Amino acid sequence: MRKVYQAVSQIMAEILATQPEMVSPETSLLSLRYQELAAAVIGCEKTFHIRMEDERIRELSTVAAWVEYVKERIAEQKEDSSPADEKERESWYYR
Repeated sequence: MRKVYQAVSQIMAEILATQPEMVSPETSLLSLRYQELAAAVIGCEKTFHIRMEDERIRELSTVAAWVEYVKERIAEQKEDSSPADEKERESWYYR
């Protein structure tokens, strides 16, 4: 699932304001602000048509952890309901 890594790297590169090739699996995401985390979640949900669980987001401290979690959600998506609409997820910014 190299495509998952590439897409997540691209999303994180945009949030970190850097080039995708500068993002590695070990890149730490612990310094992301709340709004940046929300943007990462929304970006992943839109890209992969998944729903990420808010409670798990803070546990994902590296790009590799995000990639693994996205892969899990893709695998589980077949059993999950459809992802939330865009307005519902964007409201996450304002909690």
